[in-house]
This record gives sequence, structure tokens and C-alpha cells, in this order.
Amino acid sequence: MLEPTYFSRYVPGILFTPSICGLILILAATVSLAQVKPASTKAIDTRADRLKEQFVRDAARLAQEYENAGNLPKAQEMLSVILKMTPGHAGVRDKIRELEELQVTSNELTFDLDLKTGWSRPVARVSKGGQVRIVAEGNYRINFTAVLDADGLKGQDAVQGGYAEELRYGQLIGLIAPATGNTGPQTRGNRGRKSQDETPKPFAIGMKDEFSPKESGVLFLRVNVPNNCTVTGRLKVTISGEVTPMS
Repeated sequence: MLEPTYFSRYVPGILFTPSICGLILILAATVSLAQVKPASTKAIDTRADRLKEQFVRDAARLAQEYENAGNLPKAQEMLSVILKMTPGHAGVRDKIRELEELQVTSNELTFDLDLKTGWSRPVARVSKGGQVRIVAEGNYRINFTAVLDADGLKGQDAVQGGYAEELRYGQLIGLIAPATGNTGPQTRGNRGRKSQDETPKPFAIGMKDEFSPKESGVLFLRVNVPNNCTVTGRLKVTISGEVTPMS
């Protein structure tokens, strides 16, 4: 057992080991720091607020210049920076929404989709992360043709390809194929996203859809029916946003 130390004289009955002494020193230092009153930062806060206000003014000026130059994504980027600095600024949030709508409604492509050919010809180039809107108007009739016996339809035996089973029958669907070396769309995909076999997959569009492609590429459209169906009618399609017409 350790011999009584100097501290034992002042706190009888307690054996002070080196670890206990260290704890006392730490506690004493903590108490001393807690008793120190921090200096006033009012002057520093004032300078920081002025710097923040100047930054917001400069960012707003740059956003306006980008908008005037027609670079809406850059204008939105600057406004987003302002919104991070001033989260409660409703005017900035409204302006961002206005630019988003302006961006997606600009650069419109309108055409009648050929319903008789399965996948359409390439209709537009799209960019990864860009905003794309597709609106379809019209109606059409689907006629299914197959040679049957008395047993009727036999599941997939009656389907002659071209049909994306995971999507709604008769729905307008799209596919984004790679822009280089493209020989036409396949029957797999998800907004340009690739599956494990690296084949793009179709995605649902319907009467209206807005999306941001996961990959850049060429957009194809079709009505989701098997190849042994005939489709008659008219479908007017409008594509807008960050799209480039095929030359």
C-alpha cells in the first residue's frame, strides 16, 4: 500500500494516488476555464454581416448577368448559393422556380409520332442531369393480331417481341440509347440508366413526364405494344427543356 501523501493531511482518510491527483488537476483547470467570460464579438459579427450582405449582392448581380446571357443553369446556380446564405429568402426561392420553368418550357420540339413503326427514329439528344419535359396529346386504337387455336392465347407465345412487360400496355414509353455507335434502341432500360448487362431500358412517359436523364444519349419513343399489334390514330408529342434536335 502507498504511503500517505502530503494531501492526506488536508483530506484525512483518503489515499491520493497519482491518477487521483491528475483528475483533481483536470477538474481544477476545467473550473478555471468555465469561469473565463468570453470577449464580446459584436464588432466582428457586424463585419461578418456586412461581408455576407456584399456577397449576396454580388451573387445576385452575377445571377442576373447569367440570365441576360441566356445561361439559365448558371443563373440558378448563383441563386442557389444565395439561398444557402439566406434560407428564409422567399423571393430567391420563387426566382429559382421561375427559371426552372423557363428552362423546361424553352426549346420546344413538336411532332406527330409515327405509331406504326415500333420504336421511332431518334427524336432528340438529351444531356445527363438536364431537365426534360414530354407532353403527349391524342388517342389511338390498338389491334392485336395472332393465329390461335381452341386453347386461346398461351402467354408469351402470342407476343412477338417489342413489349416491355414491366410497363403499362399501350402506354407511351421512351428509351435513351448511347449517342455514339447507336444502331437503334433495345427493349431494356430506365431513363438512360444501364442494367448489369449495360443495356438501356425503357421507361414510362404516358401523357406527361418530367425527368433528368442519368446518362447523355439519344431519345427514342414508342407505344408499348407487341410487334404483332397494329396501332392507328394520332399522337402529338412536345419535347422541351435541355434537348437538341436531331440534325
